Amino acid sequence: SSSSAASDVYKRQIISYAKGASVLRMAINFVGDEDLWNAMRIYVHRFKWKNVRSSDFWGVLSEVSKLNMADIMDCWVKHSGHPLLSITRSIDPHTRDVTFTIKQDKMSHNTELGTEDNSSYVLPLIFKPQNGKVEKKVFYGTKNEITIPNPNGWVKFNWGHSGFYR
Repeated sequence: SSSSAASDVYKRQIISYAKGASVLRMAINFVGDEDLWNAMRIYVHRFKWKNVRSSDFWGVLSEVSKLNMADIMDCWVKHSGHPLLSITRSIDPHTRDVTFTIKQDKMSHNTELGTEDNSSYVLPLIFKPQNGKVEKKVFYGTKNEITIPNPNGWVKFNWGHSGFYR
């Protein structure tokens, strides 16, 4: 029926807007407030009275932050769903260095059970060791590793709670 089709379109729009807001929050937290506001000033000045695309904003944000935000954010805004992360650790008994393996699977409300999707997100990840400073890294692919030299305590991933993943 036409009412159920309209309802499906409405639900997809709500999901799209909610995801867009969450992805933008993740990007802002990753680049920081200062770079965001500098990019906004340049963007508004450079594109006043012009038609724009989202890639115009990501390009200016990349220019200001010195991070390839266009590359990072492209997959987030053009693909459905979000990644499901699993993080495991292994400790070197001699050095006490900890290696974390970060694996991502795609989680989507549109994916049917039993279908395989090998796509991955470019993952902006913020983490902090208990006795260390906040670190930001970008990961590519479905499986990555990071070694933290003798963290001497906990390591918190998704520092700031702004990553759009589970």
